[in-house]
Amino acid sequence: MSVIWEGIPEFNAAIDGMVEAANVATRDAVSRGASLIESKAKAHSPVLTGSNRRSIHVEGPIGVSAVLGYSASIGPSMIYSRRLELGFSGTDAIGRSYHQAPHPYLAPGLAEATPGLSAIFEAAWAAATSGL
Repeated sequence: MSVIWEGIPEFNAAIDGMVEAANVATRDAVSRGASLIESKAKAHSPVLTGSNRRSIHVEGPIGVSAVLGYSASIGPSMIYSRRLELGFSGTDAIGRSYHQAPHPYLAPGLAEATPGLSAIFEAAWAAATSGL
């Protein structure tokens, strides 16, 4: 008795295509999710037209593993942004005293965006696997 396998290269190519489609979908979903978080954080910024709000931005997505691993960072670039989020009581480097209450915007922005993140990933992966 002998066994003849046919279609192995085609099968391997189909699997590789599925993995690549899922990889592209994941990168796109990370990008869209990061943009959602950015917009929600900007909406919660204490001063809607200020430099802090304008400085909130997305870096990435960047690949963090060979397959399906992407990361993005969302945050402000202004030096005083952390003080706005967390508040500050104390003396600064040049001797001024502050008792600034916190005005959270990043944490509430993330909390507001979180329910939508699942939908973003589910839609991206559904579209990537729709032809299977």
